[in-house]
Amino acid sequence: MIKPKETFIARYWSAAVEVGSRHGLHPCAILAVAGKEGAWGTSYSARHRNNFFGLKPGGKFAVFADATACFDFFGRLLARKYAAAVQASSDPDAFGQRMAYSRYVAEPPAGKQAYARSLPAYWREVAKVAKRLGLASSPLLAERQTKNTSVSS
Repeated sequence: MIKPKETFIARYWSAAVEVGSRHGLHPCAILAVAGKEGAWGTSYSARHRNNFFGLKPGGKFAVFADATACFDFFGRLLARKYAAAVQASSDPDAFGQRMAYSRYVAEPPAGKQAYARSLPAYWREVAKVAKRLGLASSPLLAERQTKNTSVSS
């Protein structure tokens, strides 16, 4: 039996790669946040609004035409307002910390700590499922991952 997260990752991987390439975000980072915030695409907002992140510009939940439009809005928001998260998106632990302690996560301090611990697990789960399903990343991200690996060696 295919689990909701596997269906979600398979269905939205190409949109995450496309948007990630455009905004410099790792596709696992996009799908990790979308999976966490949108319950792997099963939340009301994800199903009825194509809003996988609980985005509320202007105080109301945004409605998107499709997942790519939602991912693109998220990617543009991070690229414009939170470049540190974009730069850390290839590192699950650093990305989790950056996102948890950003102004975009409306949690009390204890909730931010839990978010910082759980988001990397979502990131790694996305990567594991993507690998198992044979989903390919973009050349831009492969180049970026190689640079990140050589820097940390």
